[in-house]
Amino acid sequence: MHLVFRMLLWQDRPVICLGSAMRLRLLAVLLALQSGLVYAAGPACDWSKVRAAFGGAALDQVAELDYRLTMHAADGKTSVSDYRLWPKARQLRIQRDGRTRWWDGQQGWEQDEQGLRMLEGSAGDAVREAMAYNFFSLFADPSTSTVAESPLRLRVQPTGEQAFAIELDPVTCRIMSNHFGPELVARELDYRQVGALVWPMAFRVEKSGVAVRRGEFSALVARAQATPDMPVLAAAARHLPKPEGAGAVLVGPGWIATDKNEYNLSLNAAGDMMVFARSEADFMAAKIYVSYRRGGLWSEPALAPFSDPRYRDSDPWLTPDGQWMYFISDRPSSGEGGPRKDFDLWRVNLAQGWGRIEHLEQVNSDGYELGPELHDGWLYFNSSRPGGPARMALYRARLRADGSFDAPVPLAAPFNACLAQGDFTLSPDGQLAIYWCKADAEADEDLYAVRRIDGEWGKPVRLPAPFSGPGFDFTPSFSGDGQTLYFSSERRFGANGQGILNGLANPYVSTRAALEAALRQAERARP
Repeated sequence: MHLVFRMLLWQDRPVICLGSAMRLRLLAVLLALQSGLVYAAGPACDWSKVRAAFGGAALDQVAELDYRLTMHAADGKTSVSDYRLWPKARQLRIQRDGRTRWWDGQQGWEQDEQGLRMLEGSAGDAVREAMAYNFFSLFADPSTSTVAESPLRLRVQPTGEQAFAIELDPVTCRIMSNHFGPELVARELDYRQVGALVWPMAFRVEKSGVAVRRGEFSALVARAQATPDMPVLAAAARHLPKPEGAGAVLVGPGWIATDKNEYNLSLNAAGDMMVFARSEADFMAAKIYVSYRRGGLWSEPALAPFSDPRYRDSDPWLTPDGQWMYFISDRPSSGEGGPRKDFDLWRVNLAQGWGRIEHLEQVNSDGYELGPELHDGWLYFNSSRPGGPARMALYRARLRADGSFDAPVPLAAPFNACLAQGDFTLSPDGQLAIYWCKADAEADEDLYAVRRIDGEWGKPVRLPAPFSGPGFDFTPSFSGDGQTLYFSSERRFGANGQGILNGLANPYVSTRAALEAALRQAERARP
């Protein structure tokens, strides 16, 4: 009975002021309520009527929405967050307690005093869900679908998310409550007119019938023109980030990570020498850069001394003792003449400074050789040589005592099961292998991992975010102690990323703990 009166008094008009026709309608509602036919009082509310109740055509003009959300928990704690939503682009920014989080349409990000990181699965999911369940996003998304469970209850299906139910006011078709499963309910408490829009300004969250928090919206501003928004990435001091938590942190914005491709970041075990590759789009004009740590800062990255403007050098990898660097180049084996049409494997001795570069004749072929790393006396690399198990396959060759190599052989199962794969790396303890894999013609190149248990390799699994995502994820490499993983990714910020986050490759770093958590998640999801 209270619910019926609340609906009739929605516009603060007392019942005693109603005309005779309205009194008859009220009597019909009360009789229907007593007979159990509550929904016979008026027509059903479909999605179009719900949309009209929130502003109808005015919703189509909203390109950007700013608002503040104040949350009051049952224990008395209060939090305040500022939101900016781009409903048509399905993007969201949240600012709270000195940090900023984004959902850019594909990927979750966070920026704070530690730098910019790609968010892992659950943290990224939380930002994505905040965007996806906002009703401005639901109204703007033509893929939102609904099913009527009763005349005043709809089941709403957001794109890519779990469905939920809404219960509606029979007079206005506004949302009265949102039901996320049998126990969690969000009840709308206060609707207000905001320009041409109508919006719920307060809500209460209940779990199993008990109020657990209350939310209040304020500072609501809708704009017809969207304001571009991206992380501000000023050039950082030349130090490597120390990742914490579950995300993956951008490495060296402005001095390592730039608007070009940077990849194959590798350090010696002492952590005082670093190499990486930098190239233009499509990996053209690739060069190897080197930096040294002096005190607390790294030197400005400089071209490797053997660089030659006629040739491309790439895919550097330092042995843990810092005595050798393996790499690839399109320079001819003789060292003179025009560039090759493919890449071969090379190495250079660093024991007494930069020695003479050496072409690894025994392991090269007429195809492309890429991604060399040396582990436990075996040189691992990927190659497109004819007759291999895949168009780009993983190989290894044993290092002989005299420094030469045995003939390469393809890695046995479970490796080389993808359409193409490469950049094989091993953890220092030898128990975890990571590489990129293109599972089929439609798939991105994502990072895969496989454990070695009792000397046998298990089944490879695709690593979830932040290790894999839209674009090419590649060149994984462990730190000397095995507690840190570097990799590169071509993920951009949003559809029109600019500057450092323009969709060319950038290096990221994450913790072994985050890697293990992602691996366990992938193993649980494995059929």
